[in-house]
Amino acid sequence: MKEVLYLDTMITPKIINVIYWLALLFVIVGGLFMVFFGSFWAGLGIIVGGSIGTRIYCEIMIILFKIYESLRVIADNSSAK
Repeated sequence: MKEVLYLDTMITPKIINVIYWLALLFVIVGGLFMVFFGSFWAGLGIIVGGSIGTRIYCEIMIILFKIYESLRVIADNSSAK
């Protein structure tokens, strides 16, 4: 608990996982809505393109946090010497 209160541990990478699944759910529901009440091909495009776009966005966010963690390890190792 101390790590979270003093900002030593990042909770955002855990939240990004939840955001990914919620966004994926919204993309699929929106795409299915479009398939049944609009254009089939547009709905299919929303499902495929939205799923890929959501995945790429969340992966980029996770990569940024992994870069931060790596830089923090490097800084800790260089200050220990």
